[in-house]
Amino acid sequence: MLYSEDQKFHKKFFYTIFAISIVFFLFSLFADDIPLDSFQGNDLNTLPVAAVMGVFLSFLFLLMKLKIRIDATGIYFRFVPFHVKWYHLPFSEIEEAVSVTYRPIRDYGGRGIRYGWKKGKAYSLSGNKGIQIKTRKNELILFGTQHPEEFLKALSHAHAACRAE
Repeated sequence: MLYSEDQKFHKKFFYTIFAISIVFFLFSLFADDIPLDSFQGNDLNTLPVAAVMGVFLSFLFLLMKLKIRIDATGIYFRFVPFHVKWYHLPFSEIEEAVSVTYRPIRDYGGRGIRYGWKKGKAYSLSGNKGIQIKTRKNELILFGTQHPEEFLKALSHAHAACRAE
């Protein structure tokens, strides 16, 4: 293996979502002691559900991980927990690879597995640096990375070795 990278969401993001969900949960537990003149109908019934959903989403974000590997055959990637198996992008399918700086929200609508309007598919969890791959089928795939120079170096080294064989 020539290159390996595992990315996770920043801890601040996880802790923020978790803290908000705990506040909702505590509020729903102690709502009997709070004057509820401002609440109407069944508003309080949704608080425990919102708290449970917040905790669930927090743990889902905690589990999310983008794994990228480069070896002599191509790029392997997996977005845990959504990809059960590794996906393989062989060098024979890669037309071009360039280092890019991107804006996750503006270019792709956020983080995760995203589809940009004209920018193709993106796999991103943190940062604004990535490697944009153009395939022989004219598809664009962006892999977010914390180490774009190392990624490109490993990619070109493995691709050159693959051509020499």
